[in-house]
Amino acid sequence: MAINLLFVVVGAAILLGGGEVLVRGAVALARSLGVSTMIIGLTVVAYGTSAPELAVSVMAAASGKPAICSGNVVGSNIINVLLVLGATAAIFPLQATAAFLRREVPIMVGVSVLFLVMAWNGVLSRAEAAILLVALASYTLLAIQIARREKKEVVRKYEEHQTAISKRSVAFNLVLIVVGLTMLTGGSHVFLDGAVGVARWLGVSDAIIGLTLVALGTSLPELAAGLIAAYRKHGDICLGNIVGSCIYNLAAIAGLSGVVAPLPFESEMIHVHIPVMVGSAVVLWLMLLSGSRLSRLEGLLLLGLYLGYVGWMVAGHV
Repeated sequence: MAINLLFVVVGAAILLGGGEVLVRGAVALARSLGVSTMIIGLTVVAYGTSAPELAVSVMAAASGKPAICSGNVVGSNIINVLLVLGATAAIFPLQATAAFLRREVPIMVGVSVLFLVMAWNGVLSRAEAAILLVALASYTLLAIQIARREKKEVVRKYEEHQTAISKRSVAFNLVLIVVGLTMLTGGSHVFLDGAVGVARWLGVSDAIIGLTLVALGTSLPELAAGLIAAYRKHGDICLGNIVGSCIYNLAAIAGLSGVVAPLPFESEMIHVHIPVMVGSAVVLWLMLLSGSRLSRLEGLLLLGLYLGYVGWMVAGHV
């Protein structure tokens, strides 16, 4: 057990480091190519923070562990909304002024419902996975168009948030991207081996370990990015990163993993965990409709919902 936990910790550290290196290289490369900070924030950064989920999920699918893959995707979205946004808003209440959020949050709800419909028959086929990838491409194009029409105040916040971008050569940034991808690949091997070992020792299913330990470990970049953005009073960026990551988890990660190997879903995943994910997205949407902000009380409510969900899982699977 101790060795498996060590693998999980070391693997998570490598994943976090690889994700950070990948994002830094990709962001700097995009800036050197003249891409605006707003577009970078809505695409490169939001997708980059989900790189650990992508690496672990694709590796799990390719290794014949599809339940860990599906659990990671669903669990990461639940954690992003209930735990990450809950904890962030409980510490730093979030005020959102960006117009793009009024479009992105309903898109997140829609993709979540689509995922539930696709999973309802017990498997995500390669054709359905391809549809998710097409949806991702459409969403990315829409995000770029929205970013170009966003108000100046929001654009300024993204520029302030990216002040640390350094001017490096294209070759150096490409090296950073390759190093980041290599770390993600290696880290996913170590992390996945440890997580599977922990699951076997505890006697729980791959799906449960994916929903909890794996999802929590791969969601750490979103938590770090969210807290930093909230501390700087950049509520739009915090919410945008989380919402974008949730869409990316379903459309890109489940899509790519499903293309590698069709993803089967256990009955409990279909009837409990995916509906919890959809419900979390709907709750966030309703909260933002009442003034485009997440108050401290709403953050505590989201945290309470997550603790109740985890408590139910622990009570039912120990």
